[in-house]
Amino acid sequence: MPPGPDVTEPYGLGDAHLLLVDAELEASDVLALVGSRLPRLEQLEELDVIGGADLSEARSWRLSRNSRLTGPIVLSKEDRAGLGLPADAHAAFALRCPRDREPAPPPQWYADTDGLHEVFPAGLPNREEGRMLDLLIAVAKRLHLRVRIADDPGRAGTVLTPDPGLTVDHYVYSPYWLAPDVLLEQLRAVEPTAALPHADLPPVTEGLAGSGTPEDPVPLILDGYAVAVDLTDLAPEAGTIEVRVMQAEVLPEAVRQAATEGQEFVEYHVHWMDADQRRFQAHPAEEFAALRDAAAARAEVLTRTILLATAGLAVDEGGFLVTAGQLEG
Repeated sequence: MPPGPDVTEPYGLGDAHLLLVDAELEASDVLALVGSRLPRLEQLEELDVIGGADLSEARSWRLSRNSRLTGPIVLSKEDRAGLGLPADAHAAFALRCPRDREPAPPPQWYADTDGLHEVFPAGLPNREEGRMLDLLIAVAKRLHLRVRIADDPGRAGTVLTPDPGLTVDHYVYSPYWLAPDVLLEQLRAVEPTAALPHADLPPVTEGLAGSGTPEDPVPLILDGYAVAVDLTDLAPEAGTIEVRVMQAEVLPEAVRQAATEGQEFVEYHVHWMDADQRRFQAHPAEEFAALRDAAAARAEVLTRTILLATAGLAVDEGGFLVTAGQLEG
């Protein structure tokens, strides 16, 4: 593992992972997303020292013991040219964190959807660097931004454009369990083809009840089910949206912050998969990108319906909260 940088020492912009933002974006939009995943986000009294950077509008935040975020750093024409940045990169948030890498190259069959296997051919980021870079890329997807990966010895940094269209799925967390027939009725109001794939199952009991005998068998205990929505009206290869219902085992940080201690939640996972399993291909051809957008719009309608029916909280695949208003299209 390469030695980690001392985050208290001065550094250059090329030494940090950069979240690139345009002139219209408010710094508060970035910080709100970061804070939803890192609730202990702490603004520091002193700025990090970044050589040659315009820090007139910047602040520094502690993300963890060994990681800091500084921004917005206004970028000059010289900054953009020296770092190989696009012309619309108005400012940046600089992530300074340890350099934690896997000890071996990723296997040849592995392809990271964000292109990290190409940027880090000797070993993917892991541990703290992996977590922090994952956060930066998730913010970039949500806000349609770019990320410049920090320089490494012998390798200049690379600008990544994470594909926001990859995040089709949503999750709704609610203390309320909707029985299959109740959820089916709600979803059929917006998607008439919604169906229970296992509608031929025997009657179920939501919880333990009684003891069984040959004449009175033990009731089937329902601990999860799914509702399927056929999307072949979009195209034969459009596939299916499944709403998977189960007790939540792990809560996203944004939901955990809103929960009371010991509160249990039901997870409603709105999941899309096309028939050819191409949905995880970043920046696909125009035809499939349009199909993916259409499927995502249908998934959002289903998510909004569940959100309102369960008085729950919804998050996207990045773990960021999504409101009913944002799901209106």
